[in-house]
Amino acid sequence: MAAIWRPAAGVWVNPAVQAGAPCIDGTRVPTRLVASLARTAEDEESKHLADMCDDYRLTPKQVQQAVDYELLLAA
Repeated sequence: MAAIWRPAAGVWVNPAVQAGAPCIDGTRVPTRLVASLARTAEDEESKHLADMCDDYRLTPKQVQQAVDYELLLAA
């Protein structure tokens, strides 16, 4: 079985979690989901960062790391 991989700060890939999708380190929250919600919050101002952090039990730093990672993948 493949090992856990940490491709960026605050991001892990574990084949046993979320089918190996990149997640916020130590959680089951996919980076793609967090980055998408952060973009939606910026575009629509419908959800504040603090609300997202509360909903997923994340810190603002974790959210930023997820967004940064997804931007790196998109580049």
